[in-house]
Amino acid sequence: MLSKTYVQACLDGDANIFDLDDYIDYWHDNDTGVTLREFLGLTPYEYQEWGKNSDSIFRDILRCRREGIDFAEYERMSDTNRIAARSYDEEAIDRLRKESNE
Repeated sequence: MLSKTYVQACLDGDANIFDLDDYIDYWHDNDTGVTLREFLGLTPYEYQEWGKNSDSIFRDILRCRREGIDFAEYERMSDTNRIAARSYDEEAIDRLRKESNE
């Protein structure tokens, strides 16, 4: 039934944040031959952080994957730098960095 990991399905537009429970249920009900972490498509660090937080952390994980940002590095960023990391506007990035240094 599910031929992609949850993360890959989300990135491809075939699943969304609300489908997480369905993926977990499928993993529990079927012999997938892989760990839940692998089935969801998470790195060891992402899986560990998900265990410490709520499911809403997947929004940040998916954002990082789309933008090519290492999630562990993203977690260490200040809020200002996280906003800048998500921005495509170079002027906005420079402005945020200047404001955070003042």
